[in-house]
Amino acid sequence: MVFNISESHPYWNRIEKKLRGLLGWFVYGDTVDTYFSDAEIYDSEWSLLYAQNAKKYPEPFNTWSVNPNNYDQFCNKCGTHIQARPFRIQKETNWGSFHFFTFIIGVGIFTRKQVFDEFRRNKIRGVVRNDVLINHTGKPAEDIFQLMPDKATEGGLVVEEKVKASTCRKCGNKKYPYHERGAMKYRRGPRLKEADILYTNEWFGPGGRVAWREILISNKVSRIILEQGWKGIRLKAVEIV
Repeated sequence: MVFNISESHPYWNRIEKKLRGLLGWFVYGDTVDTYFSDAEIYDSEWSLLYAQNAKKYPEPFNTWSVNPNNYDQFCNKCGTHIQARPFRIQKETNWGSFHFFTFIIGVGIFTRKQVFDEFRRNKIRGVVRNDVLINHTGKPAEDIFQLMPDKATEGGLVVEEKVKASTCRKCGNKKYPYHERGAMKYRRGPRLKEADILYTNEWFGPGGRVAWREILISNKVSRIILEQGWKGIRLKAVEIV
């Protein structure tokens, strides 16, 4: 069960107090996040790209979570990695009205050929169309592709005072918690002028073997997404400083 309520709701304090007294509230966790209007995204120079439509698992299903066979330099302590090979899936997907999805475990952003065609028409810089393989044949899926930035930023996350990064004792990589409140602040660097889609240089994720780099998209890409009405993703404004 998912319970969504805005902190600005007049009953927020009463409901929060009630929920915190329920068994299981902290077992499954309470999540704070900020949702931006289309107008705010239109006005934002850069945004974060998230897939919301969760489906499928990477293959082989029984072993991938323990041994991700498409990752190199995978740290089994913190989850940081380099993706060196394509993801594998069980079969093609039924897209319906959606244009993006992520795996149920929250890994990767996958999309359709028409999305890349639109990016190409608009000369979007820095995006890679990576094949996804059907596991039992080893052949590329016909209309499932992984959206990947070609490069990462030089680094530029403005770390808020209360945010604490964790440094992995095994590999030494630093990982930040998921950004929750307001717009993430990021320093302007040369690569923001060179591409429209970039990975952050910084790693994010909770404790354990879960780690990802955020995907930054320029206002040009955000406008295409909103104007096309593509479904399955959410955008969060970034404040460039």
